[in-house]
Amino acid sequence: MATFEIIVNNDSRGTLALDSSGKPLFLVVSGGMPTFATQEKKPSDYRAALLGCSGKWLLIPRMGAAPILLNSITVAGMKILAHGDVVELGEFQLRLAEETIEVPAAGDELIRSGLECPWCHDTFRAGVEVTRCPRCGTPHHRTCWLDGGCASRPHCGFRVRNNASPDSGGTR
Repeated sequence: MATFEIIVNNDSRGTLALDSSGKPLFLVVSGGMPTFATQEKKPSDYRAALLGCSGKWLLIPRMGAAPILLNSITVAGMKILAHGDVVELGEFQLRLAEETIEVPAAGDELIRSGLECPWCHDTFRAGVEVTRCPRCGTPHHRTCWLDGGCASRPHCGFRVRNNASPDSGGTR
């Protein structure tokens, strides 16, 4: 799963989940915050389209819209996004954060180390899904990650969306 972390004046304001269903998402600024709209609710004032394909995200700026910067460079055409890329929309920065899911085996370092999940404080076990925070790399049980986001807060502060639907609001 991939998310955009919303940053305003170097302050994290939440995340926007990207739904990789293959349907385009349209990036808009609504109510003073960036958000996504689906094809069915495509607004006339969208800034860019995002299309997920084979685990990659394609950014397609809207012709005639205000300029969009990618890693401080004006986007003139389509661009494939990578983990850590920053899309700038005026005062807003959206940092792409790709979450990975791993299933450690008995001999993996994570299991041998006896490291605990910072959310539930249980040690990691072989065969149980683990997600690492896309911002700081701290491992969490997948279920703990979905329940609470990065538990190394306030040091990290990365928050997870409630679900991957572009039309749902709020953060966890």
